[in-house]
Amino acid sequence: AIQDQGIDKFELLIPTSTTMAMEPSKLVIAQNQKVGPIKPHSGEVIGYIIKGRVLICLGKRQSIAKAGCCFQFKADQDHSFVNISKATAELLLITWPPQF
Repeated sequence: AIQDQGIDKFELLIPTSTTMAMEPSKLVIAQNQKVGPIKPHSGEVIGYIIKGRVLICLGKRQSIAKAGCCFQFKADQDHSFVNISKATAELLLITWPPQF
């Protein structure tokens, strides 16, 4: 389960969204924690960094996103998120199709 992958808090923002086309969730990741790798799936991920700095790993590519940044990618490769902040990081994730 996603909650077993280095996440301090996982919140499904719309509880019934697991039966819808998209699924919004909020993740709180502890300092130096990694979420993933999440296995590839047919779909997309859209994210927004609410707080902190997060290293986004997609296959062999990596980029850093800080608070206020958005990102989007096709989820056809392993992907993970690493909190590189000195405190907790928070991010909003919208997955299509629902993954959690």
